Order: sequence, then C-alpha cells, then structure tokens
Amino acid sequence: MFDIEKFSSELSIGNRRGSKIFNEALQFYFRWLNNLTQFGSDFTVVQKYYGLQAGVSPKRMGYKALFFAERITPFIEEIEAFVQKNGRKPKILDLGCGYGLESAFITSQSNAQTLGLDAMANKISMARKIKEKMIQNSPHLSHLDFQESSIFKFSPPEPFDLIYSAATLHHIEPAKDAAFAISRLLKPEGTFYLSEENGGNPIYWLLIRLKMGLLTPIKELRVNPHNGDFYYLGNENIRPAFLWKKIFEPARFNIKAIRYSRFLPPLGISTAAHFAIDSVLAKIPFIRSFFGVGLTITLKAGK
Repeated sequence: MFDIEKFSSELSIGNRRGSKIFNEALQFYFRWLNNLTQFGSDFTVVQKYYGLQAGVSPKRMGYKALFFAERITPFIEEIEAFVQKNGRKPKILDLGCGYGLESAFITSQSNAQTLGLDAMANKISMARKIKEKMIQNSPHLSHLDFQESSIFKFSPPEPFDLIYSAATLHHIEPAKDAAFAISRLLKPEGTFYLSEENGGNPIYWLLIRLKMGLLTPIKELRVNPHNGDFYYLGNENIRPAFLWKKIFEPARFNIKAIRYSRFLPPLGISTAAHFAIDSVLAKIPFIRSFFGVGLTITLKAGK
C-alpha cells in the first residue's frame, strides 16, 4: 500500500507567490495515487503506469508530483481569471486525459463542467472506474465526464471555453490538422493550454530519440486496437516552442505565454528545494529555452 504519510515532507513548497494552488496540486497528486493503491488488482495497470511499486522513493515521487504541479497550476490560474472576467464557470475540455488525473484535479479546483477526452477506450474505461470509486469522498467529480473519441472525430454540442492538454500532442499527427481541430472545439477568443516536453532542449531531444531508437520514424500509421480506426501516431515527436507557434498560427491562434520548467533531474532533494532551484533557473533566458524539459504554452483563439 502507498503510504501518504511517508511523503508528508514532500507536500509543500512553503509560502511563495501562487503557492496555494501549487501546494494543493502536490497534495492532490499524492492523495489520488494513495487512493489508487487501495482499489485492488483491477487497477494494476494504472498503478504500474504511475510507478506505485513497493519501496518507491519519496523523493522520486516528490519529483513527479512537482512536475504535475508546475504544469497544471497556470491552467488553474487561467480558470480563476476566466471566472473573474466573465462571472461564470467555464466549460472545460481535457484533451488526451488518459486515466483522468488532470481532469479530476481541474474539476476539484473549479467545480466547472469538465470533459476528459481520449482516443484509447481502455484508458477512458479505467478513468470512469476511478471516478466512480472516488466520487463518494469527492462530490465535485459529479461535474466530470469522460468520452472516448479521436480529436478529429469529436463533435460536441457546443464549443469549450478552455482546453487543457498535457503530454498528448506529440502523439497526434498531423499536428497542423490537430491545431485546426482544437480551434473548432474552442469558442472565439477561447484559451488552449498546451503542456508538452521541450523539443528545444537538445540533450533531452537526443535522449528521447535514443530511447525510441534512431531508426524509429517520428510518425507512423497505426490501427487503434479498440475500434479498428487508422491513425497517425507521433512517436514522442516533441517540438520547441517556435515550431508549436508555426503549427498553431494558421489556425488563428496567438501565443499568450510560454513557460519552462523541470530543469533538474531527480537529485534526491526535497520538493521545496527542487522548486526553489527550478524557479531561479527559469529566470535565465538561455537556460530555460535550452535546458527546461517541461514546456507550457498558453494560446488564445482568434475571434
């Protein structure tokens, strides 16, 4: 069983600007994983996905939680800004939701109607099961739904105010077609929040290519085993910010903000120390562009 008490020292970055949401994201990450360990063997595939094996290092899990909090905190701030400006809660899409971790946190923070979308039926099925297990202690999850669909086939009854996508678009090809599909799913002047790995980091890009195999194509045609559909898969096709800009501009998106994070590998230091060092490195232009592993881009749709 994953003992959350072992990780108590990893649950705070202290009192810094924006730390309330950040700390809540850290705590949510650990609580969500702790719940997963209590669901039994039916959830083994998800437990393995998140590395919940016996003897897991608190520092290692703190590092993963830190990256989760770094990438999702600005999106929660975007939700708060929307509510303040419009006097209502936004309608939100989590594109490529996987097992629903980000979807659940977004819903818990906003109480807004949120839809988690993924093309893989097995992930959507598991996300629904996790939601049903957690909803008794987390009534806000009544605002969360999940749907299986490709972004290219998804046709909601009305567009969304905000779309969030983490570690998904480097798997979707053609990327320019995906940008137009996202534009179609957003209301005019809606916000798309893209969280990806930074293809502008040459060391990390090379490590990814070596891991995948130098002869492995960056994109290839595959068949979805759950519905038989053909689709193009991006094999960890990570990109630098300027290429994402080039991809989204034809779909009438403007970049509102670019952020970099995750400059250090796991070093066995506390989450607070890791966050403090990351915060300093993020202020150095050359370092953040070429050595940040995490990349988040906030894009505004045209009218």
